[in-house]
Amino acid sequence: MLTFDPKRGTFTLDAPGFSAQGGTFRVATDRFTLQSDELCWTEEAGRFTAAAPNVRVVLSTDGKSVSATVQNTGTVPFTISEITVLSFPPDCFSPPLSCAEHLQYLHPLSFGRSAGVGLVGQKTAWADGDERSSMVTVFHQHRTGNALLIGSLPPSSALCGVEALHSSGHREGNFGFSLVADCQAKLSPGSALSATFLFLAGDDPLCLLTEYGDAIAERCPPRRGTPLVGWNSWDYYAGAVQRRDMDENLEAAAEFFGDAVTHFVIDEGWECQWGVWKANWKFSEGLEDFCRHVKEKGKVPGAWTAPFLVNSYTPLYRDHPELFACNEDGSPRITPLSYGPMAYLDTTHPRSIELLEETYSRLRACGVEYFKIDFLANLLDCVRFHDPTVPRGEIVRRGVEAIRRAIGDEAYLLVCGAPFESVVGLAEAARVCGDIHTYWGHLKRNARTVSSRFWMHGRLWTNDPDFFVVRSTGTSDDPLPNRKGASFPCDDRAFWNAGRPFNFEEAKTHALMQLLSGGDLILGDALRKLRPNGIELIRRVLDHRLSAPAVPIDLFDPGEDVPARWVAVVGDRAYVGIFNWKEFDRTFDASPAVLGIGEFGDAMDFWTEEPVSDEALCNLRIRSRSSRGLLFRRTTQG
Repeated sequence: MLTFDPKRGTFTLDAPGFSAQGGTFRVATDRFTLQSDELCWTEEAGRFTAAAPNVRVVLSTDGKSVSATVQNTGTVPFTISEITVLSFPPDCFSPPLSCAEHLQYLHPLSFGRSAGVGLVGQKTAWADGDERSSMVTVFHQHRTGNALLIGSLPPSSALCGVEALHSSGHREGNFGFSLVADCQAKLSPGSALSATFLFLAGDDPLCLLTEYGDAIAERCPPRRGTPLVGWNSWDYYAGAVQRRDMDENLEAAAEFFGDAVTHFVIDEGWECQWGVWKANWKFSEGLEDFCRHVKEKGKVPGAWTAPFLVNSYTPLYRDHPELFACNEDGSPRITPLSYGPMAYLDTTHPRSIELLEETYSRLRACGVEYFKIDFLANLLDCVRFHDPTVPRGEIVRRGVEAIRRAIGDEAYLLVCGAPFESVVGLAEAARVCGDIHTYWGHLKRNARTVSSRFWMHGRLWTNDPDFFVVRSTGTSDDPLPNRKGASFPCDDRAFWNAGRPFNFEEAKTHALMQLLSGGDLILGDALRKLRPNGIELIRRVLDHRLSAPAVPIDLFDPGEDVPARWVAVVGDRAYVGIFNWKEFDRTFDASPAVLGIGEFGDAMDFWTEEPVSDEALCNLRIRSRSSRGLLFRRTTQG
């Protein structure tokens, strides 16, 4: 599929629907720029080596992957901004790759932006169309079915991604692509930086994503575990949470769900300040007492922290500004957040690593067994660090490694807001979507992203789809289901707390999405304020927890902005979600053959267990902003 010609210093790609010649490697530094077709190459045991003054470059490919290493062979450091491991501009392809005929899977750095599929280069409601796809991308010819996946193989010292290269600024012509490793690191004499990308081709882009996940798991085995069920304070109480709220919901969960809910997590609001991770006046008994109480009830205590962010009005920042990452001008970066002005703990400073280990060892000694660490990717907003030789891909990873050492292997670690490729192999779970709140815009956005990252679950970690909340106008009489605020019309971009709150059908749709994610189920409502029908929604999902995620079978369907058909096959059952994300009613064909589960039949409604006829399945009419959960049983051997 991929070959390198040392005489020309160029690559050739030969995959169905994707044929290109003349691809080049390039490295940009503060002292020089190197390009592969301008160097003299020699082959050594399947590797291609080129030497220039003060630098040595090694390229290798086995047909399915390409690796690039840049080594400083001189006596003076130089700074590598980025390594373009491979670049095929649009004119390299024959036949050309038309933007109008190709879909692209776009994958942001962390959950802060929506993942999904759209036409190459096209601006959508959720993407500008010209973003670098972090870690992995897939190009899919929606007419022929040919697909090409390109993904980095973490962990990597750099932050890797794929950029589409366009023949015109309007981004409606032809395209090529570049494989870029963002380094931003000073390379000392004798040291080297490397990056590796994998190429996979086929006619099923969903299978390519799972194959990619398997390749990462083989290279960096995940910390496996059974998805858990918990309760977290954030979505309902936010920073106003008090100890009595935790105790009340601990008792309610035991009353309503028995032993099903095992973990209880205090989110933001328990701490003195960000960076001072000790219990405040609302938890006057202390963190140790909370953990002891939870354990006495047979449950697992957890706590939220933002390990790299420190309020600038803390003694730590006042007395030790040298421990914080900086702007370009060398001044500590300070960002105003809702919780105060925040500085960024510099994970390249040895003392900062010691502080992280001291803090999390202390929290572990207090009895915390579940750690939710948040706002991790924000550290990458900084430009200058104590140790300039640490590349971009290691900055977050070093901090998370310190936390992992401090809490030990038995504790459960959820990374939230993390650059995904920087935390592979370190955490039991990772948030894979944005914050949920009980508004349709949040649900729709998260559904796109949760479904797009189905392939991560069980391969890289357990996916965390954010909170399982069902409070709505149809499940609660609470006069204040959310914090009081101004009302705004909902749209796909300005979705935050916009529109009206959930109605019953929307709450049920969110519950179905939570089930089909296959991931951790973390409740987030004030449980005693739910009506019996809200409790029953939760109970039904908990009784049918899945051991595998649903596959969004129409993720690469040009007609679906958010996947509408999700299918999870678990043993002799198939769980199906048919979602209508539109603002008008739709009719779906949900027959087993169309869903790709022809060996299944005897359909019933997931919520009511009433039979659904074959005729009804073929003409399944679903109201706008609604869904249908279906359960099939295996009737023939598949």
